[in-house]
Order: sequence, then C-alpha cells, then structure tokens
Amino acid sequence: SATSTRNRAEFGIPDDAFVIGYLGAANPKYDFDTLFQGAVLARKAGLPVSFLIVAPSAVQERVRALAERFGFADRLHMRALVPHTEVPSFLSLLDCGMVLWLAEDAHMTPTALKLKEFLLWGIPCLANVPSSWKGWALAESVQGITEVNPETVCDRLLTISRDREGE
Repeated sequence: SATSTRNRAEFGIPDDAFVIGYLGAANPKYDFDTLFQGAVLARKAGLPVSFLIVAPSAVQERVRALAERFGFADRLHMRALVPHTEVPSFLSLLDCGMVLWLAEDAHMTPTALKLKEFLLWGIPCLANVPSSWKGWALAESVQGITEVNPETVCDRLLTISRDREGE
C-alpha cells in the first residue's frame, strides 16, 4: 500500500526531525505565521523542527515565504494536494498536525474534518479550540490552545515531542 511505502527519506526529511504537517486547502485564515514563530522558539529549545506541507500552490507560496523569513527553508518539504486515498501515507510521516486559525469564524467543516483525521490516526495536533465548539464531543478530546501566540505554540510542540502518546 502507499502507506507502507512512504518514508521520510523519500521527501528528504532528516531522521531526527520533528515533523509538523499541514494537509489541506488554501484557507487564508490558517495561522502559519504564529506556527513558524513558535517553531523558532522550539528550535532554540533543541527541537529539530521540520515541516511537511501538502497543499495547493497558494498555500505553498505563503508557507515558503514564512520558512525563508524564519530560517526553515531547508526544513520545509512540500507536495501538491493528493487524492484522499493518499492522505494516510502522508499522515504516517508526521509527529504533529497543524489546525491553527486566526479567528473563530475561520472554523469550518473542512477544519473539523481535518482535525478528526489527525485524531483518528493518533497524531497530536496544534489546534485552537474556539468557544463555538463548547459542548461538541470532538472538542472534549482535544487539548487545544486557548491563547494562540508563539510561546503557547512552542510549549505545545515541546510537550508533544516529549510525550506524543500522551497527547
């Protein structure tokens, strides 16, 4: 299967990398800027952060500019969108998923479905859980970030890297 044949070396991802992944559409409200700022802090704390982005060219351009700005150009690995049947083979490469958005109104069904997919595959995920999710069963299992800033993103990355199974 595609899942069993994919490995990090195929994408040029270092063996020691802590891979943060984004797989999805070009929603402009995803907060990649804060993600990269938090990753800088995590890297300073010794976490060998890398990124795997599977997304349309608009997202790739946006993320490439941030990777260059924050010094991750050599740790950025990108692919175009893939058919849904190939998603598991990419999820298997990740240490952490990313579903951070800039404003609560950015919460949409695709976001919720993406988060469910990370959770179903047992992949910890950087996620901010909006107040509109209160009482939603999915949100109960998510240890979300309530205040998204570089420090909280860094803290979650470090926590996930220390105890992925506990997340």
